Amino acid sequence: MPPCAYVKVVEPTILLVIPCDILWELVNASPVIARNLLYKLSRRMRSSNATLSDTLQVKDHFEQAANHDALTGLTNRRGLEVIFSSLNSPGRQAYLPLSIALIDIDHFKHFNDNYGHQAGDAVLATLGQHFKQHVRTHDVVARYGGEEFLIVLPSTALQPAIRVVDRLRQMMAHQRVQSEGQELPSVTFSAGLSEWSEEETLEQVIEAADTALYRAKKEGRNRVCW
Repeated sequence: MPPCAYVKVVEPTILLVIPCDILWELVNASPVIARNLLYKLSRRMRSSNATLSDTLQVKDHFEQAANHDALTGLTNRRGLEVIFSSLNSPGRQAYLPLSIALIDIDHFKHFNDNYGHQAGDAVLATLGQHFKQHVRTHDVVARYGGEEFLIVLPSTALQPAIRVVDRLRQMMAHQRVQSEGQELPSVTFSAGLSEWSEEETLEQVIEAADTALYRAKKEGRNRVCW
């Protein structure tokens, strides 16, 4: 008869081999032996399952940490690569129209120099939460690097996306930032937007958004360009 199960050894183990006929003789002769065998097997299986569960939880924790920015809690550059990979899949038409906004805090270095890096961190965290609270649940908000953020807006053409980001800009311009009980001045940001067409790669869309962002800063900052 072929085996009905296999056991994989995950640590150094002493193996006791009992021929099948002798095992059944022992079981039939003494219910206590059968009960003890089942008890030992069940304990070992519970222990292995608990170890496996703990390992998976640790793995999930590290994956979460690796894909998210520690300061803002937003998706980071590595997490964006995972998202972009799914967006570049053959079924990407389901996300279209799709717009991308690249956002940069205005005069952030000057703010850091005047109020300190801790205040600068408070600005980044506040801005990140501001974006998360005022976009849809399926939109992706990421810290792209330094004082730059990136927002992915699926099922959103360029003109609606412009209105969304400009509303975020106007709201943020009137929001005060708190740092260690101190109220800091409000900050503004510049944004560049681009819509993803089927003929373009995702990298080309981001490059177009970056060019629009450069234009927004060149034209005086605190504005949205596309």
